[in-house]
Amino acid sequence: MDNLIGKTLGQYQILELAGKGGMAVVYKAFQPSLNRYVALKVLPDYLAQDDQFVLRFEHEARAAAALRHSNIMVIYDVGLEGNTHYIAAEYLEGHTLSQVIAELRGPLPLQRTVNTMSQLASALDFAHQRGLVHRDIKPSNVFVDADDHVTLMDFGIAKALQGGAQMTRTGTMVGTPEYMSPEQAEGKQIDQRSDIYSLGVMLYQLLTGRVPFAAETPTAILLAHVMQTPMLPRQLNAAIPPAVESVVMRSLAKRPQDRFASAGELAQALAQAASGALAQSPAYIPPTVVPGRPTPTPPPVYAPGTPPPTSQPVYGQPPYTPPPAYTPPPGKSGGGANWLLWGGMGLAAVALVCVLGFVGLYVIGKSAGTPTPTKSVARATATSASQPATRSALAPTATKSVARATATPASVSSGSVLFTDNFSSQKASEDKGWSFEAGDNVDYTWSANKLTISVKKTQWLGWDTPDGTYDNFGVEIEAQPTSSGYAEYGIIFRITGSGDTRSYYVFGVNTSGKYFLQKRVEGKWADPDPISATASQAIKPNGKNTLRVLAQGATISLYVNGSLVKTVSDDSITGGGKVGVYAGTDKNTASAQVAFSRMTILTAEKAQAEWGVGAVLFKDDFSDPGSGWSVKETDNTAKAYKDGKYVITVKSAGYTGWGTVADKTFDGGVVIDVDATLTDGPTDNDLGIICHHQDDDNFYYLSISSDGYAGIQKESGGSGLTTLSGDGKMHSSLAVKKGKGVANHIRAICDVGVLTLVVNGTQVAQVQDADFEGGGVGLAATAYKDSGGGVVLNFDNFVVSKIQ
Repeated sequence: MDNLIGKTLGQYQILELAGKGGMAVVYKAFQPSLNRYVALKVLPDYLAQDDQFVLRFEHEARAAAALRHSNIMVIYDVGLEGNTHYIAAEYLEGHTLSQVIAELRGPLPLQRTVNTMSQLASALDFAHQRGLVHRDIKPSNVFVDADDHVTLMDFGIAKALQGGAQMTRTGTMVGTPEYMSPEQAEGKQIDQRSDIYSLGVMLYQLLTGRVPFAAETPTAILLAHVMQTPMLPRQLNAAIPPAVESVVMRSLAKRPQDRFASAGELAQALAQAASGALAQSPAYIPPTVVPGRPTPTPPPVYAPGTPPPTSQPVYGQPPYTPPPAYTPPPGKSGGGANWLLWGGMGLAAVALVCVLGFVGLYVIGKSAGTPTPTKSVARATATSASQPATRSALAPTATKSVARATATPASVSSGSVLFTDNFSSQKASEDKGWSFEAGDNVDYTWSANKLTISVKKTQWLGWDTPDGTYDNFGVEIEAQPTSSGYAEYGIIFRITGSGDTRSYYVFGVNTSGKYFLQKRVEGKWADPDPISATASQAIKPNGKNTLRVLAQGATISLYVNGSLVKTVSDDSITGGGKVGVYAGTDKNTASAQVAFSRMTILTAEKAQAEWGVGAVLFKDDFSDPGSGWSVKETDNTAKAYKDGKYVITVKSAGYTGWGTVADKTFDGGVVIDVDATLTDGPTDNDLGIICHHQDDDNFYYLSISSDGYAGIQKESGGSGLTTLSGDGKMHSSLAVKKGKGVANHIRAICDVGVLTLVVNGTQVAQVQDADFEGGGVGLAATAYKDSGGGVVLNFDNFVVSKIQ
């Protein structure tokens, strides 16, 4: 393979070598069209010329590309330039776990081990539930960033290389002997329990600093996995709790049926077994899944004390009881073993499937967008709610103690682009999986980097989608009507089913300057619409409009030209489905043409972090002491302007101090942004944003603490703050920056009936509650009953934006 530095493959400009392994070379490359760096893996010539491998690889790549999970590497593209096959994925900053282990030269701290295993288990459970087995779990296929977020790489390549045999064309073995399960070493059929064994090997290594079996040849290592019992971990590290050792040894059971049933069960058992030892540490932080890219299908939540069904993974569910202390089994004779060895190979001949491994997305096939009769959208313009009366400024009040959770579910964080198309040509788009099957009523044409959908029948809808399905996502399109008269167009999403029984949502705008959201469930249009046709000044009736949909579970947020026009809750169609574009006519229009210039699909948290605001209603940098905030000092609290900040001091434990802007109330939904810094006092106290403030006894409080907790609270009827988010407890989140003097950017999205808390660009909590609509906004700080008080908070850059 020639040196490709300085050359271009497809749309990727190769900059430098990032890594090199037996099966590929990895480069750092730049993608100008999206202004981002990517990791570009280039396959060697002997694999690219192997037709059977390419077919297997494409199959595995398509399956692996569907894995949208916070701890699994995101794949952008697979391409062919001349005879060179390449795969593009997100470029990660940090180190592989193998590099971390090498630098430590000893065991990983127990808490960090628990957190690492928790993230890997979450990724594997997600893949296993979708029928994918990794087959090469090892530290060099695990990436760790500066925040200890873990990313699992290289799904699918091992199976593609393996094909129907256990050897590659070069005579090397697929996999890494030190981490192979006994059944994998014997050449038997494997399932997800093989990955669990490999995960157990990694757990052993993290706790002891060494793998269970090491030898001079791969043959000896494989034989040990099949025949030998590893040394007990506590013999290598006496600090390992006995209960943790039991978890390790169960994960390394020779028989698959004797191991944990799922990776999540292993992680939950480990967390429970380690909790006693960790709780005694002064630096203890409850175990948490580090935030990352979105997990489309979270594990089910069961009522407290109710065990989940045995067929479901128990990750994150009621605590697992660790097994009794491990007792090594009697010696096992090897005389009857039926296993396969590759004798005489040196360790250098073992193929390490990747150094910086990942599998690619190879988009092929077509997804027909059958034209569908539209539902009329000629609806009356919705009226707005009446403006509430101005509220008085809040006074300090004693608080109710808020329970905190000792563990947290996965939270989401920075995401990435999942799909994009600028419609440069029909071929380029079809290569991304669009079908564009024209018919009597719908036609598709391309010119000047635009796709035009022409609809030639009254009350008709023409649409299409690329390959791929998405659970939680953000999608953005740019489109403009090019015909005279009425036209409607927009985004069609969560398309499931087929033919006349399809289900989907349609978000669109029309040339009358109105937006709407409709749904078709199992072939029938719903009545009434989730959102009837509503006029908005954000729409350019005959100009180019940018439309966005942010879909997170039952919550659907709709944007026009950067303005968040509405958020609704509708669970009629949830889960994965296709996403695409559409154009349509009404009952009085026989034809319409709409030109689309771009469609981009983002992970939900990426969209959440970048979108969410409309017109600015109020802003304050607190440079003017007369800008209207309440200023008052009592025996327990104080509020004042100081050094260009708004400062709230809580002097006494058990009190909350807050302030609002005089004579400022906001109807409907708002987005509130602020920078907040704890400058003095204990870190386990709350700070945040108040919204939908009706009076001193009725409001919402979206808050964080400087020791890493977050949640959405509510004061109702003066009964004290209660937590609405999670299971009624404040949950830890690594999105929160900890410590004094550290600024956190807090965003409260307070819509009608839906409240969302975003911290440093990461959504950390969301609830549905419709008790309060509209009202005042403010800032608050809390000193808990056992904190001792003395809490000082600085707030800056306060902005209120409209949800139109």
